[in-house]
Amino acid sequence: MRKFRELGECGLLGSMCVKHWGFNYYMGDQDPFEQSSPVLTNLSASRLPPGDTHIAYPGTDGPWGSLRLEAMRSGIEDYELLMCLAKRNKTLADEIVASCMVSFKDCDENPEHFQNAHSRLLHTVSEYFLD
Repeated sequence: MRKFRELGECGLLGSMCVKHWGFNYYMGDQDPFEQSSPVLTNLSASRLPPGDTHIAYPGTDGPWGSLRLEAMRSGIEDYELLMCLAKRNKTLADEIVASCMVSFKDCDENPEHFQNAHSRLLHTVSEYFLD
């Protein structure tokens, strides 16, 4: 659901946007597997949401992607589908986005509504580009 929300926000803006601020911002000796919500004392006294400081983890043979990274990738792919549809039928693309996005800051967070909008996007793009 989050990935489609970000897709909708980008669609409302009419441009590409990536909203994550850090790829792997670890604090000192922070173990991201044990301390996923660090206090950023050099920035504020508050905690960040779990996993927000990183979307990749240190792996044994290179970085490991996270679910957050996969959701971001999936959202970017959906954004591209939305932009392809908009080139053929902007009204329909806007209608699909509007089915979940009320405004840039407000959306219908019902997972079923997001899934329906996503399915409609996939089906519509398939019709336009596979025929």
